[in-house]
Amino acid sequence: MQFDDCHAVYNGLTDRFGAQIERLASETEKEISAASIVHGDVLDDQDIDGETGRTKAQELELLKSGIAAKRTPKIDSLKRLAGSVWVNEMKFSRRAEGREKFRAVFARARKSPHVVWQAFEASGTRDSFVELIELLIFNPQL
Repeated sequence: MQFDDCHAVYNGLTDRFGAQIERLASETEKEISAASIVHGDVLDDQDIDGETGRTKAQELELLKSGIAAKRTPKIDSLKRLAGSVWVNEMKFSRRAEGREKFRAVFARARKSPHVVWQAFEASGTRDSFVELIELLIFNPQL
């Protein structure tokens, strides 16, 4: 088709961001696993730290949430970037190739594990806006 190269660029970007997100998520899981092994998976809830008043299980959960919180901003940033690529590809396909290709791109975006709400918003607003314009253009009685 005429725009296959353009879609290949968009797909390359979404694949790249997806791979980075998966890599960061995997590294986070590995770091959490290592922390669990170091601090011990089997903990007695009755074993309370004298200084903080927390159990060792609570301390481990705090450690895990700290590790996850450290990487969450980077993962969220990459998800927003991937969402931006999806939105731009949807806009491009709607303008250049029509509604069917636009919906096909949205269907792929919706199936992505890293889709963000902006893709859904862009799909809804773009589709309803274009339908309104088409209605006004092709039905002058309104």
